[in-house]
Amino acid sequence: MVGDLVPDGDPAWEVYLMLRLIVLYCCGLAFSVDELQYFQTIVEEFLQEYRSVFASPVTLKFHNMVHYPRVIRMLGPLYHSWVIRCEAKHADLKKVAHSAGNFKNICRTLAVRHQMQQAERFLSHRGFDEVGCLYLPASKIQTIFLHDLVDGRKISQLLGHYGLFRELFTSKCVCVSSIYYHTDDVLVYMQDQDNVFPDFVKISAIYIMDDHQCVFVCTLLHASILHYHFQAYEVVDSVEMVVLHAKSLQDLPSPWPLKMRVVNEISYVSLRHKI
Repeated sequence: MVGDLVPDGDPAWEVYLMLRLIVLYCCGLAFSVDELQYFQTIVEEFLQEYRSVFASPVTLKFHNMVHYPRVIRMLGPLYHSWVIRCEAKHADLKKVAHSAGNFKNICRTLAVRHQMQQAERFLSHRGFDEVGCLYLPASKIQTIFLHDLVDGRKISQLLGHYGLFRELFTSKCVCVSSIYYHTDDVLVYMQDQDNVFPDFVKISAIYIMDDHQCVFVCTLLHASILHYHFQAYEVVDSVEMVVLHAKSLQDLPSPWPLKMRVVNEISYVSLRHKI
């Protein structure tokens, strides 16, 4: 978002790029032996550059980064050890403690409130949906027919000859397995495993068929180069269209949507974790 405002070769920006690469590896879902060795090298170079550029000693949390590759070898990806959800749970309890105003037995108050909340979740079956469950805001649903669309015939073929005059529902936003997808979002799509750069797809439309299946009609984006200064892939749009079913999103290299940004009329896509 700000890379075009920073001059090339800026020492502080180079340190930031190293730190961002470390974050990508920390959020990665799979690693090879060579990638872990490269990860170890990146951490060591970052610590050296940080001390040199900012003339500041490293703290204990900086030192812990040295052990990240070893921990991944022992316990698997760090993503599965992330405690952010525990912090979110703790935040709810702190809000209750602050609003209750109980100074006599705050532990009992928190326990009772927590059990009441859990009972409500069990009775309403909230939070126990299966993987691939679909949630669609009712106020954003529109009814269309493929006959009225410019690429209606092509979309009908991609949907298995759905029918040009068959009722179809569309929306600009849908939630699948607690992940929100919007039109114009970008997904990682490994069409060819031998490619140096990953392929991406941009969600052009979200359709819900009359059998309640949710599909994403996407256009293919080809990555031509990895821009080091932006830490993003330069992508080129194409006319090729693909269809992704909501149930197959978990099979992608990354189920989380990305954003595409344009700098000097060039489109860039930045990853959220190493793939």
